[in-house]
Amino acid sequence: GVPACEEAVIKALRWMKSRQKPDGSWEGTSWATGLALLAYMGHCETPLSDEYGESATKGILYLVNLGMKNKGRLSSNPDGKRWVYEHGIATYALGEAATFCKELKVEIPGLMEVTEKAGQLIIDNQHETGGWAYGFATKGGHCDTSVASWQLQALKACSHTGIKYKGMSSCISKALAYIDKCQNPNGGYGYMNTKTNASAPDYFTLTGLGMLCNQMWGKGDSIGVAKASKYILSNTRFDYNTKYCDLYGHYYESQAMIRRGGEEWKQYNGLFRDQLLNNQNANGSWKVPGGGEKPRAVAPKFVKDEFYRTALCTLMLEVYYRFLSSDGGGQRSIPGI
Repeated sequence: GVPACEEAVIKALRWMKSRQKPDGSWEGTSWATGLALLAYMGHCETPLSDEYGESATKGILYLVNLGMKNKGRLSSNPDGKRWVYEHGIATYALGEAATFCKELKVEIPGLMEVTEKAGQLIIDNQHETGGWAYGFATKGGHCDTSVASWQLQALKACSHTGIKYKGMSSCISKALAYIDKCQNPNGGYGYMNTKTNASAPDYFTLTGLGMLCNQMWGKGDSIGVAKASKYILSNTRFDYNTKYCDLYGHYYESQAMIRRGGEEWKQYNGLFRDQLLNNQNANGSWKVPGGGEKPRAVAPKFVKDEFYRTALCTLMLEVYYRFLSSDGGGQRSIPGI
């Protein structure tokens, strides 16, 4: 990283803070609130922070209250099929919040209880394939690796809290097996199987996702991860103002590649860092990407959603300090965040 990365993150966090609603949410949804909290905590902004403490507490309480009302479901629209995404992102945020608050001795009523219920709900509603489906269907329905990745990220955060979850180990084993069944022989990870390139016939845009899920759960030095890293370095592209502006794909790739470290990270870092720095607005948000071209991406909601793309860009620039304690192979067991 360079000093400009830190400056960009601070500008982005201040912009996010200005967008928080009186009820503590962002955008009135659990997914946006989850992403904002993850961006806060990625910069070590907790309920004890001078500038963001009150905002962080309000955001956490919004999710806790939502979970208390809905028996652990962290969704502002639990009747929709895609609330599984909302739940995964929000649970990820609460898992990190619970760990921070526990280590800092900050008491937030209901936080541990809702984090336990939300994480257990993910485990208990795993699809028979090992992934997760829309609406948390356990049979039939729509499963894909994008849905699964948020549940795996959420459960990793939950695993740091000290809460005892039933069936966690077997759940993770089945989930990683599902993810790896979607890896093409060329190293790329598909959207639903080994052949689906997720709206990009020339590139497997979720390859970083497959890498990260394995790295998070101690499989960072597997052959599959090494093949995926080689595939990314040979094929990925990032140009913010053309169709190669896939912020969702690079959200995963940036995390996965910094965990690889060394020359692999150096090459990838040179690809993405300045693209982000050069396209931030003066107010801290990020400009519309793509230059009018259709993005090579899965569900490019980030093109029209200013908050979503700003959250993704912020989290990408926070990899410099979020993952410094993680070695390339993911062998080390580190308590807490």
